[in-house]
Amino acid sequence: MLNCPAFAQEYFDPDGYYFPEKEIVVEGCKLDWFELRTISYNNNGKLDYEHPKFVGPDVSLSLVRTKDEEILNYRFPNPIIGKSNVQLTSVNTPIGIVRINGGFLDTWGMFWNLSDVVSMKTPVFEGTVSVTRNGKLVYEKVSRFTYWEGD
Repeated sequence: MLNCPAFAQEYFDPDGYYFPEKEIVVEGCKLDWFELRTISYNNNGKLDYEHPKFVGPDVSLSLVRTKDEEILNYRFPNPIIGKSNVQLTSVNTPIGIVRINGGFLDTWGMFWNLSDVVSMKTPVFEGTVSVTRNGKLVYEKVSRFTYWEGD
């Protein structure tokens, strides 16, 4: 898992943006995507795929308010990201506590480099998305997510 130093011994690159295959709207906000940042290929300003640096993990969540299309961004502090176990929790959103717990459908990662993964069309992650507000569960559903490598 990425929050353990032992992760560096197992190469796994899940970095990118994950979009729900089917729209998720809760309390007037659409879950647009979540982003994972775990590895940097930048070595003194040059791309170096032979010697990646393990960073973070840094995970963010993007919600879009449906009434005015305002984009709202939040962090997932203390994420756990492993090949088959991902646990994300963001507590400071306007819809409540957002949790995403699941795993990758392919434990190779590097989805940007796989010929059978079509950007924003091929599901690569599956997990339970739940939202708790004022101590009550207001949303819970297993969802699949597609992938985009981003910039």
